[in-house]
Amino acid sequence: MLSRLVRGVEGNGAWAERSAISVACREGQPRRNALVFTEVAGEAGFDDLVALTQVRLPKRAKLGLARNYWDEMGRGNAKGMHGPMLETLSTAMALRPKAEETVWESLAIANTMAGLSANRCYACHAVGARGAIDLTAPGFRSLV
Repeated sequence: MLSRLVRGVEGNGAWAERSAISVACREGQPRRNALVFTEVAGEAGFDDLVALTQVRLPKRAKLGLARNYWDEMGRGNAKGMHGPMLETLSTAMALRPKAEETVWESLAIANTMAGLSANRCYACHAVGARGAIDLTAPGFRSLV
């Protein structure tokens, strides 16, 4: 299923290989659903949060976030956009994410990022939190 979603999207093979979703696709049904559910909950609107964070930041920080945003946006290819790709996958797996069924850690990350990104006085914190999320993602995948 994952290979069908990323086929033909230049640069997406690397994302698919690194993703917790690729690990989840090799797992049994209950664990796969739980992993994809968690990934979808944490990813929701992430591209928009990156865009909000960069407002009025210095050029260097803006460019760092721009590289991340370009990746989130599928490097210019609509089929490679992370958010819609996860949405397509969760629809194909018949998952219907609900906040009350999501692990608290995913909700905490999403809510923290929303709060930090939406308030200019916390813009630098949002950049740091974004970096921490990137640094911890490979660790999460190694635990699966």
